[in-house]
This record gives sequence, C-alpha cells and structure tokens, in this order.
Amino acid sequence: MGDAAHPLIAMFIGLLGVMAVLVVMVTVIRYLQGRTAVAAGRGEGLRVIASRTVGWQCAVVVVEAGEEQFVLGLHRNGMTRLGRLRTRIEPPAPDFGRTLRRRLKRLREGRS
Repeated sequence: MGDAAHPLIAMFIGLLGVMAVLVVMVTVIRYLQGRTAVAAGRGEGLRVIASRTVGWQCAVVVVEAGEEQFVLGLHRNGMTRLGRLRTRIEPPAPDFGRTLRRRLKRLREGRS
C-alpha cells in the first residue's frame, strides 16, 4: 500500500502545482487587460461606424470619436489615420436576416 500511495501523492502534488501556475497566469493576464483598458479609456466615446476588408489583414474603418468621424487604415503592423470626414455618416441599420443567418451558421459549425 505504501508503494502505491507514493506515486499518487506525487501526481497530486504535481497537479496542485500546475493549478497554482494556471491561477497565477490568469490573474496576471486579467491584471494586464485591466491596465490596457484603463490606458485606452475603456473605449468610451468610440464607435465603429463602418468597416471593409480591403486585403489580407488590411481594413478601412470609419470611427466616431466624440463628435468627429475619422477614416482609419488598419493593417497587421498598426493603424494609419487616412482622414477626417467633413460630413457625418450614420451607421447602417442592422440587417436582422443577415445577422440571423450568420449566427445560425456559427452554431452549425460549433462556434458560439
């Protein structure tokens, strides 16, 4: 009985060690995400009005910041301000049918 208990105790201690490492990692990640959100102002006052993919890992977006709207170019290395809109545009109304089809497709593929 003593010989069989020793490997089980070692495995249990190893499991506790792995769980402790995971808890520390999750805590650090949440802390860093919180700092990033505070530094970015938690996105208050920012709204994406429109977006369009224009290439591999590239997109053009219209972002509203307060009362102004900007056209931004997004790429894998960063973001570039392309200009400021003089005439405001309103976001398109959500298309219920398209949204429903997209969600159903995700559910069929096993994603949520």
